[in-house]
Amino acid sequence: MTAVRPAPKELAKFQAKEAVSAGARPRLIVLGDSHAAGWPNRLLTAIGITPVAKLAITSLLTEELLYTVENSSVDYTQAQAIIIQIGANNLRNYVHRPTPYSAPTAVADGIEQIVR
Repeated sequence: MTAVRPAPKELAKFQAKEAVSAGARPRLIVLGDSHAAGWPNRLLTAIGITPVAKLAITSLLTEELLYTVENSSVDYTQAQAIIIQIGANNLRNYVHRPTPYSAPTAVADGIEQIVR
């Protein structure tokens, strides 16, 4: 999968969330789409790993998350855990308006690249 720059609205949201986490050296990072963005902060802090960087963006596609991870300014080196919840938007597209990135095998490949 090739990383794709998110649309300006989603990219601006990601950059704003990154700015909040700049220099924080988060130990827990949340990445993904609206499913990940919807995780309540109280649940994340209850995990007991802080500080938390919640970088998930509604409507994000797997290839767009790959782009944001590859171009992130957040320091991932101190992370003890990273939660990734992505792919639902791609798979919905596979049913309604297929793209090269929406096939299940492409989604799995993209998630594997994000994890690496």
